[in-house]
Amino acid sequence: MALTRRSGSLSIVRLPDFQPSTITHKFFIGSVSDESLRQSLIKESSLFGDIVFTSIQDAYLNLTLKMNALYQWQQNYCPKVSYLLRADEDTVLDVKRFEYFLYEKFNPLSYVLNDMAIFGHLFYKNPVLRNPNEKWYVPYEGYNETYYPEYVQGPSYLISSKAIKAILIEAKNHRHITVDDAFYMGIVREKAEIAVIDAKKHFGYENPILRNEWECDTDGRPFLFNVCDKNGEIEEVPNGYKKTLKTLKELKCDK
Repeated sequence: MALTRRSGSLSIVRLPDFQPSTITHKFFIGSVSDESLRQSLIKESSLFGDIVFTSIQDAYLNLTLKMNALYQWQQNYCPKVSYLLRADEDTVLDVKRFEYFLYEKFNPLSYVLNDMAIFGHLFYKNPVLRNPNEKWYVPYEGYNETYYPEYVQGPSYLISSKAIKAILIEAKNHRHITVDDAFYMGIVREKAEIAVIDAKKHFGYENPILRNEWECDTDGRPFLFNVCDKNGEIEEVPNGYKKTLKTLKELKCDK
């Protein structure tokens, strides 16, 4: 599992679900100009041993480069893992529920697809924004189509190691744009002929718990194992991560 940091300390998002587990986790951090923050992160890294530093400046416009570094790190240092679960730091994951669906659902699907698969909350016909004032602005010289190919949204997705290798190879043939998920999970993925599976029941976009919207399988087991912060209900609320994880774990449906 790889998590991307946006700001500040990481200690608050280390919850006990990772132990014991077949999952290992790493936090990927770009270069920061705040010396006090940098020293704090170095100290934190020596204490927990789960932070990977990159030389790329930690800024939104560099996120595509940062994701490339993450993919390369996985291929070089964890090449034998079957999957990478990419998540923003404001994502909460029920590890046990994730592992259940990984083995019962995603593994069989990935096998059928020759392990060239990506799972997540899928966007269809998402328009390319041309207004320079927009956060996700992309000029025509970066990508000249009206819509992006289908792609899974960035806060969290599951991708096979074999697919990551194919993406790194294919990405060399494209001009990078700043919308990292549209670039890697859409434009590059399509050219690399990697299957993308819509798993929105599992990957909660804009926190479906807040809307009281989730579904269960025939055994009454909730599909939802992953939610991300929408309006600060995780990051800005006291003990927001622990409260959200508790709520996620306690979701129930009638059989």
